[in-house]
Amino acid sequence: MGEKVLKTLGTVAFALLAVLGATAASSSATGYEVSIYAAYPWWFWWGLVATFVLGAVVALRSKDVAHRKRYLALGVGVMLFSNVFLLLMPVVRGYAAYGGGDMFTHLGRVLEILENGHVNEGNYYPGIHVHAVMVMEVTGLDYYAVKNVVAPVFSVAYWLGILALGVRVTDEPAAFHYLVPFALLPVFKRSEVYFGPNMLSFSLYPLLLYALFSVRRSRNRFAALVALVFCYFVFTHPVTTLLGLFTVALVAASKLAAARWHGERLPVKQSLSVVTIPVAVGVVFVSWYYSFLKILTMTLSMLGSLLLGIGTSQLGEYSNALRNVPLTPWTCWRSSSSGRGPKSSSWSAPWSSSSISPTTSGTASGNSAGRTSSGSPDSRSSPRWRRRSSSSQSC
Repeated sequence: MGEKVLKTLGTVAFALLAVLGATAASSSATGYEVSIYAAYPWWFWWGLVATFVLGAVVALRSKDVAHRKRYLALGVGVMLFSNVFLLLMPVVRGYAAYGGGDMFTHLGRVLEILENGHVNEGNYYPGIHVHAVMVMEVTGLDYYAVKNVVAPVFSVAYWLGILALGVRVTDEPAAFHYLVPFALLPVFKRSEVYFGPNMLSFSLYPLLLYALFSVRRSRNRFAALVALVFCYFVFTHPVTTLLGLFTVALVAASKLAAARWHGERLPVKQSLSVVTIPVAVGVVFVSWYYSFLKILTMTLSMLGSLLLGIGTSQLGEYSNALRNVPLTPWTCWRSSSSGRGPKSSSWSAPWSSSSISPTTSGTASGNSAGRTSSGSPDSRSSPRWRRRSSSSQSC
C-alpha cells in the first residue's frame, strides 16, 4: 500500500467516526436501559469496529512507506479515537452511572470529601477519591459525570504506557508496528469504564515498567517517575503496590545476578538506587495501611488461616457454598446450552418485579412477556442475563 492509500483509509476512518458521533449525539436515554448496545442499530457498532480495523491497517502498513512515523501516528490516532469514542458512550448516552461492583461506594467517598473537606477515617485508599475531587474542582463536572470520564482517561493512560514501553523494549521498528494493534485493544471489557481503585491504579503499571526500563538511560529523571507512580499506588490500592514492589524486586535481583555472573560489582550509587525506592515504598506502605485496625485484623486472620488453619479460608467458604448447589453433568450441560442454571426455590422469572423495575423505559419494557420495546422477543430473558443486568449498568 502506498501513502495515498493509507491517507485515504485514515480519512475514511475519521469521516466514519464523525458520522457515528452525529448518530450517537442525536438521541439520549429517556429511562433505564438494559443494554447500551440495543440503543443503536447494528451498523453503528460494526462501523465503530471498522474504524478500529482501518486504523490497525494503516499502522501495520505504514512500515512500508517513506514517511513511516507520520502514517504510524495516523493509525494510532484512529484507533485511540475509536477506543475513546466507545468508552465515552455512557456519557454521550446520558447515563448517570454505568457499571457495577463498588462503584457507588467510591462515589460516596468522593461525596464525603466534598461535604467534610477532608478524607474520613476508614478510607484505606483515598487516591482516586481525592483525584476525582480535584478533577471536579477544576472542570466543574458533577460527581456522576466525573466517574464516567476519569476511568476512560486512565484507560488511555494505560494504552499510552503500553506504547511507550513498546518503544523502549523493541529493537526493530517493524516489531513496534505489529505491536500497536494488539496494544490498543480494549481487552478489559467493562473494567475500561469502571470507577474503582484496583483498575485505575493498574492502568499506570505499564508506565512503571517504562520507567524501570528507562532508569539506566537517565537515572535521576526516571527514578523520580518511579517514585511518583509508587506514591499513587500506595494511596490507591494495596494489591497494585505489592505488584509494583515485586516487579522492582525482580528487576533489582536480575541486575545483581547479572553483575555476579559477569564477576562485576555494581557502583555504590546504582546499588543504593536499586534498594532505596523499594525500601522507602515498603515503609510508607506498612505505616499507612497498618494504621487501620481493620487492615491489621484482616491480615492476622489471613495469616492464621494460611499458617495455622484457624478459621475458614475463602476457598473453604466457596467449597461450602458449592456443596449446596445440585451440580450434575446434566445441569451443567443445560446451563451451558440454554443459559439456565440448576432449578431452585429461590429462582424468579426475569420479567418479575424483582428483576426489572416497573418504571423501566427505553430499550427494555417491564411487560410480563419478556419482550423489548420494539415488540421482538428478548433473547436475554434468562436468569443469567438477569443477574448480569443488575450489575452492568444503570442511568
